[in-house]
Amino acid sequence: MVRVRTAVDVLASVPAFQGLHESALELVERDSKHLKLNAGDVLFQEEEIDDAMYIVASGTLEMVATLRDGGLQHLGRFGPGDCIGETVVLFHRPRRATVYASVPSEVLKLSLPLLATLFDRHPSLHNELQRLG
Repeated sequence: MVRVRTAVDVLASVPAFQGLHESALELVERDSKHLKLNAGDVLFQEEEIDDAMYIVASGTLEMVATLRDGGLQHLGRFGPGDCIGETVVLFHRPRRATVYASVPSEVLKLSLPLLATLFDRHPSLHNELQRLG
């Protein structure tokens, strides 16, 4: 896959990550993963337990939750620079909704081990992400 934007470019659009030192940005560039989603592809399912958060690099993602009667409730739309799933990583909770791409999209995946290293180097990042959740 051809990367449209580097991980550092993606992080530059997220205020919580803007104060990271160059060495931390290099770590993210090396250890993050770019995922390409086609329209309709599911990024993650409701009730899954995952060890990553995601940042939208391009495209649009939709978040929906299943209602008790089986219907779906639209919870939000995410575009470039938006973080998704930080609550799961910070608080070790199952996913509260399903997220899928409504158009071809690209996301940056930050794993829990990568985030733990970033939190050790930049404790304020943890607080910034908590505010997003």
